[in-house]
Amino acid sequence: MMGISQVGSLVDHPRQIRDLTEGEIALLLSQVFPLFVKEPALMELSGDVVFVGDIHGDFTTAVAVMNRFLSAGHVVFLGDYIDRAPIPGGSLDTIGD
Repeated sequence: MMGISQVGSLVDHPRQIRDLTEGEIALLLSQVFPLFVKEPALMELSGDVVFVGDIHGDFTTAVAVMNRFLSAGHVVFLGDYIDRAPIPGGSLDTIGD
């Protein structure tokens, strides 16, 4: 069973999310939710910022965007992270770091 301690492995190897069960994904989301609640609603960023429109949960697009633009500074995804992907939650895990 995947736990919060293994999240780092998923960040380093995001395609592993394909091997998670729906229950493991739900457990991880329930464990990271408190971290999101602590985040500020408004962030001030300095430097270059890349805004990405709805990716509709497309894992391949999420990985391609991160590979191309992460070195530019900040990458801000605007929504629809999981609704139409063939890999449920794959893009969410990829952009969560």
